Amino acid sequence: MKTYLHNTPEGAEKEKKKVTAVSAVTAFFTTFMGSALNLSIPDIGKEFRADTFSLSWVVTIYLLACTALAVPFGKVADAVDRKKIFITGIFVFMVSSAAAAASPGLSMLLALRLVQGTGAAMIFSTGTAMVAAVSEADEQGKLLGYVTGANYLGLSAGPAAGGMLTAGPGWRFIFLTAAAVSAAAFFFALRNLPPGRKHQDRKIRFRRKIYPHVSDFILYIFGISGFMWGLSALQKTAAGWISLTAGAGALLFLFFRNPCEIIRNPSFLSGNVSAFCNYGANFAMSYLLSLYLQLVAGCSSRISGLVLICAPAVQALLSPVTGHMSDWISPWKLAASGTAVTAVVLAGFGFLPSDASPGTCAALFAAAGLGCSCFAAPNTRQVLSSAGMNAGGTASAVLSTMRSAGHTAAMAVNSLLSGILTGNCMLEDADPAVLLHFLHSAFFLFSALCIFGCIFGFFMARKEKM
Repeated sequence: MKTYLHNTPEGAEKEKKKVTAVSAVTAFFTTFMGSALNLSIPDIGKEFRADTFSLSWVVTIYLLACTALAVPFGKVADAVDRKKIFITGIFVFMVSSAAAAASPGLSMLLALRLVQGTGAAMIFSTGTAMVAAVSEADEQGKLLGYVTGANYLGLSAGPAAGGMLTAGPGWRFIFLTAAAVSAAAFFFALRNLPPGRKHQDRKIRFRRKIYPHVSDFILYIFGISGFMWGLSALQKTAAGWISLTAGAGALLFLFFRNPCEIIRNPSFLSGNVSAFCNYGANFAMSYLLSLYLQLVAGCSSRISGLVLICAPAVQALLSPVTGHMSDWISPWKLAASGTAVTAVVLAGFGFLPSDASPGTCAALFAAAGLGCSCFAAPNTRQVLSSAGMNAGGTASAVLSTMRSAGHTAAMAVNSLLSGILTGNCMLEDADPAVLLHFLHSAFFLFSALCIFGCIFGFFMARKEKM
C-alpha cells in the first residue's frame, strides 16, 4: 500500500522523487563519512597521541553501533513510523558529526562516533524501505538503483575529499562537511517526506508490538555486538573467541525462541546470504589489492588510490542502470551474474605476478565494479520485495547487518590467513614471495565464497518456484 500525499499522478511522481532524493543524499554522506575518515586516522593518532589499538576503535565502534542497532530500529520503524526514525537518525548523525569536530580528546571522539553510528543505524534501517514503499513494482529497482549509486558515489568521493581536507584544514573538517550535508538533508526531509502515523497511533503500536520484546532487543544487541567484536578480535586476544561464541549463542537462542517468518522465505534468505558473501568478498578485495599495489608491486599511495577508485566509480555510474534492469529481469539472476563476475575477477587477481602494472589492476578492479553494480541494487530489490511492505524496515536492517557482518568477517579471515602464512609478522616486513602467496590464497578463497553465494542463490530460487 503506497503512502502518497496526493491522489494525482503528478503529485505521486513528485513524492517519489523527494523520497528518493533524500534517501540518496543520506546514502551518500554516511558512506562518504566512513571512506573519508579512514585517511585521517594517522593524523588523529598524532594529535591525540593514541596507540594503534585505540585508533582502530574510531572505525570499529561506529561499525558496531550500525550493525547492532539496525535490526532493532528496523523493527521499531515498521511498527511505529519509518519517517520518524529516519528523520531522528539524520538529526542524531548531524549533531554528533558537528560535536565530533570539536572533540578535545580520543575518549570524547569515540563516544560521539558511537552516537554517530546510532544515527546511521536509524538511517540504514529506513531509507531504502521508504523508497520501496512509494514506488510501483515496475520502477522499484530503478529508484533503488539511484540510492545505490549515491552510496557508491560517497564511497568513491570519500578518499579524494578526505585526503584534501586532512592535508588542508584538517581532519575535523571531514566531520563538519558531513554535518553540513546532513543538516541540508534533515531540513529537506522534514519538509518533503510524506506524513507518518499520528502520535496516538505510534504510542498504541509501540505498546503492542515493541514493548513486549524489549528484552529480546537488548539480548540481540549484546549478541550481535559480541559476535562482531569477537570476529574482529580473533587474532588479538583469546577473549575474541569467548565473545564470538557467546554472541553466536545469544543469536541462536533468539532465533529459535522467536522464529521470524521472513527469514524462512527462500528469496529473502538467499538475498541476505548472497549479500554476506558478495559484500564480504568485495571489501576483502579492496583491502588485498591495496596491499598488493603498495607492498608487492611497489606503487605509490597516490597511484594506488587512483586504482582503488575505479570500482566505486563504475558502481556509481552503473547502479541506476542495473537497478532499472531488475524491474524487468529477475533480480536474483542479475545479482547472481554480478556475483559470478566478482568471482572471476577475484580468481584473476589470484594469478597476478609480482610486477603487474597499475593499468592491469585498474582494469580488473573496474570489472569488479561492474559485478558489484549488477549485484547491489537488484539484491536490495529482491530482499525488500520478498519481505513485503509491512516488514520493509526490518528487511532493510537485516540486509545492512549482513553487509557489515560480511565486512567484519572478511577482515577476520584476512587476519587469520595472514597470521598462518606470514607468521604474524608485520606485512611490511614479510618476505615478498610469502606475502604474494598470502594474497593469492586470499583472492582464491574469496572467489570460492562468491561461487558459494551464486550456488546458494540458484538453489533457493529453484526452491521458491516449487
